[in-house]
Amino acid sequence: MTYDPASANPLAGNPLETRADMSRALLALFDPLLACFSNGNARVTLNGGGAHFDRAAADLEGFARPLWGLAPLGAGKGDFAHWHRFAEGLANGTDPAHPEYWGTVNGRDQRMVELAALGFALALVPEKSGNRSMRAPAAMSSPISSMSGSSIMLTTTGNSSGSSSISRSIVSAPISTAA
Repeated sequence: MTYDPASANPLAGNPLETRADMSRALLALFDPLLACFSNGNARVTLNGGGAHFDRAAADLEGFARPLWGLAPLGAGKGDFAHWHRFAEGLANGTDPAHPEYWGTVNGRDQRMVELAALGFALALVPEKSGNRSMRAPAAMSSPISSMSGSSIMLTTTGNSSGSSSISRSIVSAPISTAA
């Protein structure tokens, strides 16, 4: 029997011609990541054997990179059933007291790269960052679940040693995308 590598490709058979095809492709690429989410949803742990940065940054990469596709999907009113994972993960990953905290940004750090995807998602779909549509289910205990319409703003703060930390602040007005 001959192995056909196309059979393992989640995009096999998808013509990628219509909006529905693209949405289906995005979800097919995302679905295998569900098993890799941490308990607090702040980390997506993949094989980091090729990464040249620490585990927390590698797990942040796994968490943030799907947002490059998911944020436009959400902005286009596409269906995605897991926004609550990103809401909870964002809350936990930016909380220095949480075990899944993403850590301090130091100099030329991989976390800076991943902050671009987070910022893109927060700018494109702010309503998914903590409002009703991205809130964790009521059974979960999460800071996001009690924010009642607030948004999360990520900031980095530097110090004289050249390191920064990722922090979150709750703002009462949604983040504006107006120029």
